Amino acid sequence: MQDNNIEGCGIVTTADNLIWYVAGKWSMKNIRGSIPCILGYAPENEANSCFLQKHSNLTKKVTINGVTYSKLFGLDYNIYKRLTINLAARSLACDVFLGRVVFIKKSQIISAKNPKSFAKKYIDNLPKEGETIRELLKILNLDISDVGITGSSLLFNIPQPRSEIDFIVYGTQKSKDTWDKIKEFKEAGIFGSINSYFQRFKYKNIDFDP
Repeated sequence: MQDNNIEGCGIVTTADNLIWYVAGKWSMKNIRGSIPCILGYAPENEANSCFLQKHSNLTKKVTINGVTYSKLFGLDYNIYKRLTINLAARSLACDVFLGRVVFIKKSQIISAKNPKSFAKKYIDNLPKEGETIRELLKILNLDISDVGITGSSLLFNIPQPRSEIDFIVYGTQKSKDTWDKIKEFKEAGIFGSINSYFQRFKYKNIDFDP
């Protein structure tokens, strides 16, 4: 695919049908034409053939366009690393491994989804969830252009109702101000707390993870 600011995307899919979370905008010396990513999902049959079958109880499953994927993001590091190396050995998508981060060759990316453009699509296509998000943005003094929806919500071409929404706020000062407001509203009881997760909060029937 064309390089239209791929680094600003939330999720990319490579030619081997692996789905990756983009891990920000940064680079390493002598690495060209690649972006840092963390492996998020692999087709279940591919994951199982790379020894994951005996660990299948540790993974969540999601069906995308008729294909069942295993969620690999969040697995024990040693399992994740071994699985990622085995999957990468079957293709030319990867350059360098750095912990959980893998540098993916842009030439191997066949699709990319942008959190900012997807946020508007999500709100427009899901009236109930959209109304809750609009109310939340108003409380946080944010415009729809200030945020992006990322995480597993981006997996689906057609937005699906989600019990948890991952979102990001663009701009250093806006992000700081938003964190301050979230803390204030959690203390005031306007936002509910979620177990021991400091950053997450509940508003109405949706868990938000900024």
